[in-house]
Amino acid sequence: MNILIILSLLTVLIITGISCLGIFLTRKFKTIKNYTSKTPTILFLVILTIFVFFWNLGVDGNIATAVGFVTGFVYLFSIPCAFLAVFIMNKFKNNKKEFWNSWFFSLIPIFIILIKQSIFGN
Repeated sequence: MNILIILSLLTVLIITGISCLGIFLTRKFKTIKNYTSKTPTILFLVILTIFVFFWNLGVDGNIATAVGFVTGFVYLFSIPCAFLAVFIMNKFKNNKKEFWNSWFFSLIPIFIILIKQSIFGN
């Protein structure tokens, strides 16, 4: 039980750190900011959601389980970590413009984990 909590906290810290790094990079480089703004983030999110849904549907074969897996795998860690990174990088103030950049960078580790699981298995 304690190991699951530690692993969950470690996952949140890693994703939040990558999101903070993303905010830092978007502040420094305008091209990165353009590629991680609202529209590319939504496009990446839709592609990742579809990919995760069909990957889990192929593994499990149950639509309800696939929807739950997408909700938990894609949204459960990425949205809170993105908000946390925005608050940390803005001295605990909300900045709506940087949320999209942060969310894009928080989806990257999830995509890498999914690719690793689909290629190498669990």
